[in-house]
Formats: sequence, structure tokens, C-alpha cells
Amino acid sequence: MFRVVNTIDNPEYLPVLQNYMQTISGHRAENFVNLKVERALQWYILYDTKWIVGFCGVQIPDSWKDKGVARIMFRTYLAPEVRGKGMTITRHNWNYSGKLMVDFCLSRDLIPVISREETGSRNAIKNVHINANRTGPGKWFVPKESFYTCRGEPNDDPKCWQKLVVLHTDHDSRILTLPCAPDNHTPPYTHSISKHGLCGKA
Repeated sequence: MFRVVNTIDNPEYLPVLQNYMQTISGHRAENFVNLKVERALQWYILYDTKWIVGFCGVQIPDSWKDKGVARIMFRTYLAPEVRGKGMTITRHNWNYSGKLMVDFCLSRDLIPVISREETGSRNAIKNVHINANRTGPGKWFVPKESFYTCRGEPNDDPKCWQKLVVLHTDHDSRILTLPCAPDNHTPPYTHSISKHGLCGKA
């Protein structure tokens, strides 16, 4: 029986999650074993009865502070024993925690977005977009720009520049106040980005 625990209403689960992250091994384990739970505003921990089988978070990157935008599905993870049942990482956590994360953001006047690296499958962001519109609350869209999601000042690491799937709201134009690069731009990104948004305008 699956259930979701969030760490704002249940802060005692933060050290439990931190300890669990230290046990993760295998593909991309480095994304989790050195991750501090304080990196996220909120975590959603997926339990199967009494066992943790997944988690995902809501996070605001340093360069997005005070912009009114937050990343959901941050550092999404699903345990191998659940993945083996044919579930994908994003979809399983999304089905149980997606609406909770959206509601969390909207209740705090934050525009929820989902980000994906551009270094992998070209269809990844398209598939996320389709799934969000088919199964999630509200309508979602993909801006043509790429956005900086890492710590510190924008740099030329391709993994730091990601496409966003954005929930359509009356205030979704806030995303253009984030550090961004024009459509179809290639490294070095920092030659033409705007650190204050409004892509293409320094």
C-alpha cells in the first residue's frame, strides 16, 4: 500500500531520508549519496507500507531566488524493486506526488516547473510535457529558451542548461526573469545569456 509523507508537515522524516540516500548505489548514485536534504524546500517520500521506495522534491536554485518560480520533481528517485514492476522513475513519483507538489507551489505563489537536461534524449522534455498535460493538474507548456539550474553564476556546463515544462498560470511570464539562453543556442552559453532573464537582452 503506497503512501506519501512530506517533510514540512513531518520534519522528523528528514534524517530518515538523508540516511536512505546514503544507501543508494548503482547508476547515477552520485546524484543522491552526497545530496543534502536541505537542498530542497520540501521532499515527498514514497512508502510501500513501512519501506521507502522513492522520493522527489521541490527546489529553488540559487539563481532563481526571489523570482517566484520553483522546480518540482527535483532529484527524483525510485528504488529498483519498484522500477522492476515496469514503472518509470518520473511517472511513478508524479502519479503519487505530482499534484501535491503543484499545490504546495501555488499555495506559496510559486510557479511550478519541471526541468530536464538537454544532453540526453531529445524526446525527454517532449514526453514530460505530454505526460504532464495528460495526467497532471492544469495545462503545461515548454518555452523555447533554456534556463540555468545550477548553483552560483551561470557557466558553460551543458548539464546546467535545461528545458522547462511550465504550468500555465496568470503569472507564468516570471520564468523569463530567470537566467536563460535563447532557443537553439549552443555552448558557450555565457556569451549571450542574460543573467537577469529576458533572453537575448543583457
